[in-house]
Amino acid sequence: NVNNQSSARILVRNYETSNLGGFSILKMKSGGFTNEAGIRFDHKSFESFYRNNGILEMHQRRFNNFSATLGTHYELFKGLGITMNLASGWRPPAPNELYANGLHQGLAAVEIGNPEFEAEKSLNLNIELTYSVDSTFSLELTAYNNRVSNFIFLQHVQPHQLTINGYYPRFEYRQTDANLSGFDFLMTLSPVNSLEFFGKANLLYAKNIIEDDWLIWMPADRWSVGIHHAPPRHPTDGSHRPYLRSLSGGAEALHVTRQSRVPLGSDNNTSLDYAPAPSAYTLVRIYAGGMGRGGHLQWMLSVDNLLNTRYRDYMYRLRYFSYEQGLNLSLRLQYHLHRHHPA
Repeated sequence: NVNNQSSARILVRNYETSNLGGFSILKMKSGGFTNEAGIRFDHKSFESFYRNNGILEMHQRRFNNFSATLGTHYELFKGLGITMNLASGWRPPAPNELYANGLHQGLAAVEIGNPEFEAEKSLNLNIELTYSVDSTFSLELTAYNNRVSNFIFLQHVQPHQLTINGYYPRFEYRQTDANLSGFDFLMTLSPVNSLEFFGKANLLYAKNIIEDDWLIWMPADRWSVGIHHAPPRHPTDGSHRPYLRSLSGGAEALHVTRQSRVPLGSDNNTSLDYAPAPSAYTLVRIYAGGMGRGGHLQWMLSVDNLLNTRYRDYMYRLRYFSYEQGLNLSLRLQYHLHRHHPA
């Protein structure tokens, strides 16, 4: 990352980074168990260059660590299986988390990093239960718990920062110990060939252990249902119209709840955010696609936010200033030089 010479203040200083890693994986079966183990070593280095009162200085950081995983899968009976996985991991700070120091033009916010951050280290337990009946019904339920030390997050800092361009929200990267746990759910039902109904849910509970409070900037609960139609790969209707045989489409409704698990001030009533978490919202999406005659031209038409819902997403940092996009219509065309057969 090399910035051209300029009198303007840069967001991330000049730096060079190098990565080196190696891993080994072992898989074996024993009775009804399928076992897997792995180990990995990674090295990452940063060398940054900056001027301090006109003097060129260099800052070096080196990160080394091992990560490992141990997992097993067992078929309880036909169609029902359970998978357990225990893994340790780590993540060195990203360049912006270390060196950010200025105005992020894309997000209209001042960001401040910390060049002395330590690497994140985690221990994750994951349990997944799967059940399927031929190709007509499937169910996946995953529960996980991830304990992370030196977890890096972005914290709002009051008051706004004054720059030559005006006042901007100020954010500082910080570290804490955190615990992230949650559930993922997926169910699919195919009562007839080529037609599938599905339902999904994602729930996350993220705690700041040191502050004994919720973590900021964590996704709210998400629920969705939908229907999808895809033609059989080898149709038997005798049709000689491939552009009709390949027609597919579907619809999906996504509901995102209001994020109530947010950190509060000392009075347990005032949000530490610049603005309260936005209200819940529901989005509807429809789409259709197909292959033209000859198998060369492929098309996809989609309509996002069909109901033109006015909403703000908690995870989108520009929500302080504006709403998300309204109704959005898009058409994508792709031409294959060779005849293409959709999967």
